[in-house]
Amino acid sequence: VRDLDFDDDRFAHVLFSYCGIDMIQPEAGRFEALDEIERVLEPDGTFAFSTHNCLYNLPALLLDRGHIRNLYVENGNWRRLRSRYKVDGREWGLPLYVSSPWRTKRQLDRRGFSFVEYVGERRRPFRYFERRPYYVARNDAEGAE
Repeated sequence: VRDLDFDDDRFAHVLFSYCGIDMIQPEAGRFEALDEIERVLEPDGTFAFSTHNCLYNLPALLLDRGHIRNLYVENGNWRRLRSRYKVDGREWGLPLYVSSPWRTKRQLDRRGFSFVEYVGERRRPFRYFERRPYYVARNDAEGAE
């Protein structure tokens, strides 16, 4: 995804599902992927993707202690406490990027996207604590830094 073989402004919509963007390493590669998606997306085109949400840790303390153990104790993650990348033993044992909604929105803004919607299964404010929410953004090429 960091080097797509498509012309500029080729697609009206881009979908990057099942937290695929979170598997890209290092973090600079994530930014390269966002730049490349912005390049192939038409002006005002939409981009939707899911990503791992660190705010899920709050309800997980009560409802999903296995999640906390998996991402902060097991799989060598106790050595990655300060890293955004955690190894999830439940998801192929690969390092994945875990971020907050405000950090993800800031990354979109800096890569030429305008945030449109945060999509979750629950109603506000609980949707902001979901494990893997979706984001919808619009390509705003003029807004890129």
